[in-house]
Amino acid sequence: MEFQWKQLGSSEKELHKWALIHKDTGRTVLVLGLSPHAETKRNWKLRKKIQRAYAVYYNKVWFNKLRFF
Repeated sequence: MEFQWKQLGSSEKELHKWALIHKDTGRTVLVLGLSPHAETKRNWKLRKKIQRAYAVYYNKVWFNKLRFF
């Protein structure tokens, strides 16, 4: 996948912040705040679904060159 999650610093009372980063360019695509009261597994599943959606969109819409053979 071209994207990875990076956890940003946050305190206990704030939302847990995660940044979705494009691996090749190092650009932050999305910053997400998750509830500290939610289950870890549920937050992981949500992040995974968002990452897959961005990967599918990125692979289908954005391209550098289009060649026909």
